[in-house]
Amino acid sequence: MSADGDGISDPATGTGRLLWGRKGTLSAWDRHPLQARLTAGLLHKAQRGEWAVTLPTGLVRHGQGTVPKMPHQAAQARLSLVCETFVPCRSASQVVDICNRHALLLPRRDRCGEVLWQAPRGASVRSMLKPPAYAGACTYGRPRTVRREATQRRPSRTRLPQAQWRICIPNVDPSSMSWEPYTQLQTRLTEHHAEYDRHTTRGMPRPGKALVPGLVSGGACGHTMVVPYQGGPRSIWHSLRQPSRTPGCQ
Repeated sequence: MSADGDGISDPATGTGRLLWGRKGTLSAWDRHPLQARLTAGLLHKAQRGEWAVTLPTGLVRHGQGTVPKMPHQAAQARLSLVCETFVPCRSASQVVDICNRHALLLPRRDRCGEVLWQAPRGASVRSMLKPPAYAGACTYGRPRTVRREATQRRPSRTRLPQAQWRICIPNVDPSSMSWEPYTQLQTRLTEHHAEYDRHTTRGMPRPGKALVPGLVSGGACGHTMVVPYQGGPRSIWHSLRQPSRTPGCQ
């Protein structure tokens, strides 16, 4: 026997199976219009500039929906320093060099929203320059969820270029920079993207005397061994040189 708010039916009988089969079909059909209505509500909210997204370091959201700067003077000063240094340097790696030269840490946000101070890296510098919330913009549809293969268990999220964002309304909240300088920063980061991601994979084996290129990791740093051949083959570990601008450990 099965029961719901409309009554009791027996799935062992033909009438019970017909009733529950029709109810299941109607429930499955109603799911798509319901999802479409929910998505339309999100779009209307984003078009009004009221879509609340996860804020980057240095910004907080009050109960009234306003997004002022975090009342943390040291974090605000360090964020401004990163933006001002990147413009003349034109490279996130150069910003990391300057921070390491002056022993400066960069603020980050933990899961509870508290400020943490960490060593500068190229990824952390770029994460301070990419969020449009720093320019006071309300955006929707920046990443896209795509299932590239039918057998793929989890869909992958792809970051879209700015021209393909679904909604982008600048100057909604108080900003650290205007919209035009922000777009110029994104253009520079896009131009440098290929250089940043050049060494993130093991790579293709090339002619040489190395037996295990890209397979051996250093015991001290845990990063992949690199075998240069200039001046004779030698094994070095300098995977941290590009993101954190530090010398090789061995």
